[in-house]
Amino acid sequence: MKKRLFKIAALVGLAAMMTVGFAGCKKSVCEWCGEEAHCKPMYLNMLGEYNMCKDCRKLVEPISENFKEMEELYGN
Repeated sequence: MKKRLFKIAALVGLAAMMTVGFAGCKKSVCEWCGEEAHCKPMYLNMLGEYNMCKDCRKLVEPISENFKEMEELYGN
């Protein structure tokens, strides 16, 4: 009886954890291209923080790295 109760509790706990994990995977609008995608905040040197999708991040990240030296020189 205890084994069965433990299995049920474990399954319910696992289902609850998966539900909470998937609740955080929402799509949002990318601030660069305007498309709805799974976006993450990214800090861009001298520009600040933006919510960007993977495609835009790949394009903008090298440009942001070029501004890193300028940001250090001028102190933001």
